[in-house]
Amino acid sequence: MRKIKLFISSFLFVGLFILSFGFFANTASAVANITVIKARIVSPNQLEVIVSGVPGQNIVTVDPSKFHIDVNTGGISPLTPTSASIIQAAFSNAARFRLTFAGTPFAATDTAYDASRGLYIDASGIIDTLSNTNVVISNGDSIEIEDSQSPTISDVSIAGSGTNPIYAKVGDIVTVTFNASEDIDPSASYTFYSSGSNPVFNDGALIEFVSGNTWKFSYITDSSDVEGLVGFEFEVVDLAGNASSTITTVSDTSTVTFDKTVPTISEVTPVMTPTTNTTPAYTFTTNEAGTIAYGGACSSITTSATSGVNTITFSALTGGAYTNCTIVVSDRAGNASNTLPVTAFTITVPTASSSTGSAGAAGGGFNPNISERPASFDGTLPKVSGVCTPYLTEMLRFGDRKESVRTLQTFLKAQNFFTYPEVTTFFGEFTLQAVIDFQRKYASDILAPIGLTTSTGFVGEMTLKKINELSCK
Repeated sequence: MRKIKLFISSFLFVGLFILSFGFFANTASAVANITVIKARIVSPNQLEVIVSGVPGQNIVTVDPSKFHIDVNTGGISPLTPTSASIIQAAFSNAARFRLTFAGTPFAATDTAYDASRGLYIDASGIIDTLSNTNVVISNGDSIEIEDSQSPTISDVSIAGSGTNPIYAKVGDIVTVTFNASEDIDPSASYTFYSSGSNPVFNDGALIEFVSGNTWKFSYITDSSDVEGLVGFEFEVVDLAGNASSTITTVSDTSTVTFDKTVPTISEVTPVMTPTTNTTPAYTFTTNEAGTIAYGGACSSITTSATSGVNTITFSALTGGAYTNCTIVVSDRAGNASNTLPVTAFTITVPTASSSTGSAGAAGGGFNPNISERPASFDGTLPKVSGVCTPYLTEMLRFGDRKESVRTLQTFLKAQNFFTYPEVTTFFGEFTLQAVIDFQRKYASDILAPIGLTTSTGFVGEMTLKKINELSCK
């Protein structure tokens, strides 16, 4: 609490407790002087007052109705004690009594009251054994109240300055905000630490005033700090030197975790090149989950990555070479990974004259009008010469989900066409591209016999026949 002046008009004034007094001689027939020497706040609702009076005479009456605290600013009504009690009727030419008030008028002296308030004592409020009640101020217009109340701390919270306030990376500001019951000394120190361990983030920087009764202290993290949950320890001191209790926890559920580890990402499977797929798939791996940022000519609606292997589909691209595409992953604290350059690839868009039956493949699907059936097709699957059991007997197309897709992918992977890191039961972009490339390589056996010049991506009779021929060799 700050020091406060209590003013006495034609009455007595009260201040905090310091034992220094003087007496004024008097006789039974003379009018004596009773003078307030000092007063102190002994609790949020009590004042202890020391007065000097007639030598050898006890204070016998203290009337609480004759006292009031009059606040001249702030719109606070005068306060009158609810009771008064004599602590020592006479000692060393002085006496002491205590005034009790309703509520806690001194709990926030710094903000609820200021130097313009006054404690006024009616002349008839204190009566000694000689009935002396005359009041004389012999030591000036005011008596200084000395602060003996420790400041209290409340509403403590912690936050980081990044986009996600519960995490902090190197260079972020970690701030502890709190409310104090009164003005405090900004030179008081504080300590940040990590995960309850000995490494100290910071010790001794200034506490800053925010507004009202809100204060804060902050620290900028650096690379030497230890990763983990950020802790703190601090106390504040008011302008009179009274220290608060030591604060080590927040009042709410707020936390900040310091994370200085930068994610690492690398390419797993590049885009097939050249490709007719205008929305090609790309696979990369990251050691941390996070947000994906795209650079160069490529983009995607996929903006989050999980730890491990991730496959994204680029948004629609036009024909041409793509040499400047990049990917960056930022973790929960905002640490940005290395910039991953996407291996250059080329998209070839078929012309209208050469795309008969292949428009679906170029766009990631197939043409349902193309079934790879020769004119003499009799409704049965082609027979494989020899005694080998056919490897694959079911026609498949883009979008299928079945066990035979896994069989197809296993064959195409063995032939170095299917590049996805694992086989699945889904006929997706990677499977489609692998089938297209397989058909292109064996176009003379698959496409030419039925009058096609462009791959379809559809696993029909002719494609099945070639797969079974190769698997039986």
